[in-house]
Amino acid sequence: MKKLLTVAALVLAPLALIGSPSGLSWSCVDGTGVSGNCAPGHVTFTGTGYPSPVVHVRVTDSSGSELDDFDYNTQGNLNFTETLVPAGTYSVTISVTGWNSTQNITVGEGY
Repeated sequence: MKKLLTVAALVLAPLALIGSPSGLSWSCVDGTGVSGNCAPGHVTFTGTGYPSPVVHVRVTDSSGSELDDFDYNTQGNLNFTETLVPAGTYSVTISVTGWNSTQNITVGEGY
């Protein structure tokens, strides 16, 4: 029984350290407008704690047109820049095996 507990601890301990990915955050490379939204242009996205070295990213505009649909090699940390033009709302979906998250970002004024 003692050996079984030791083996179980060795297998489960690394899994407990993986945790779940952080929320996706972004920064406005080309500045912000009066409303606080990013200006249309380049937006950098970051996230940490992804359990897989490969993370799938899909970015669409408000009409559903795809701007990005790519697997990024992250080694656990995601960092990519998108060109979000024209002003509007964009959806960014991050997927790894068994987990996905979609966040919206609005660029430009009055959206």
